[in-house]
Amino acid sequence: MVFLGTGARGAGNLEFPVHPKIRVKRWRFVEGGVLQKIHYILFGLWCLGYALIWRPKLIYASDPLICPIALFIQRFTGVKLVYHEHDSPDSEDKEEGIGDRGKENDQNGIFQRIIMGSRRAVARMAEVCVLPNEERVEIFKRQTGTTRPVECAWNVPGINEIGPQKKKPDPKEPLKLFYGGSLSPERLPLVLVEEIVGVQGAIQLEIVGYPTYSAKDYMQTVNRLEQSSRPKVITYHGVLAERKDLLQIADQCGAALCLMPMKGGDLNMRTMAGASNKPFDAMARGLAVVVSDLEEWKSLYLPGKKLERGDGYWISDMGYGIAINPESRESIRAGLEWMLNNREKIWEMGERGRQKIQKEWNYEGKNKQVFRRIEAN
Repeated sequence: MVFLGTGARGAGNLEFPVHPKIRVKRWRFVEGGVLQKIHYILFGLWCLGYALIWRPKLIYASDPLICPIALFIQRFTGVKLVYHEHDSPDSEDKEEGIGDRGKENDQNGIFQRIIMGSRRAVARMAEVCVLPNEERVEIFKRQTGTTRPVECAWNVPGINEIGPQKKKPDPKEPLKLFYGGSLSPERLPLVLVEEIVGVQGAIQLEIVGYPTYSAKDYMQTVNRLEQSSRPKVITYHGVLAERKDLLQIADQCGAALCLMPMKGGDLNMRTMAGASNKPFDAMARGLAVVVSDLEEWKSLYLPGKKLERGDGYWISDMGYGIAINPESRESIRAGLEWMLNNREKIWEMGERGRQKIQKEWNYEGKNKQVFRRIEAN
């Protein structure tokens, strides 16, 4: 397998694990503007050249921006194509939103129309299209008008990434919470960080990730809280190049923060249940998950016959974690207090989640139908 790609803002040092059958060829990231457009065209020509020389049996295209290049390569080579859309355009209508942007900025509008037109063409000729959320699947079908197979496959870890059973917690030790991913006030609210600092060492927060482009002021506040907290309760590890390093830090923790905004946001933010890998990765390592008090998330991560509402939080008899309102200080405080007072239950939630990943919610199991379709063609 050969991976051809580019870097991304804030994630330039992320690396693939070394594998004897995988080669990684990656261009550096270029900021927006005319140079980025030139960079995009040259990258596409480079990909075509590589495909003509290497002659792959299958093209795997990921996300709308690569669609013009993937379509270009497919038309030249005739190679079969699989399309996997992790992030969808923020328009639930076939055309609305694309034309509007074009009126404001004609150059950007033309580029967007090329992207969306290529996406429709790819969707209508791919061997299979894959999206990580059922609602996105239905919207994708409406937007593209495809009659090709479209499968929903969650972003779950492989069986080889499932950790061993964790030891039961020592109540004398601090409760460690883990956050891994892009850093923004929507994903890791400052009010939550402040509440963690406020319990004065009873909870420690381990952070791995990179700030989003618009989160500079937010990160300054997080860094200030990290440096000023006594005892030290926040550790920011920055961006770790390899996934195994992230998992090693997660293994030291008892629960993971996997929060989403309670309302608003674009299409991807509203349909992250199943699409977000954070809860699944945490469950695979035996961590309980702290999710938002949203119905779709509660139905997924708080299953069981008995859903209990506490003073600002939700738990269930067979759940994998706890649900809170990340925009309410009172809900956050109540949820943290419950977790501190129920350390063994947190451990039980984490172990249930680990077993769920092992038995069902793993990459091999959730992608069976996708694999079958690829092998059949």
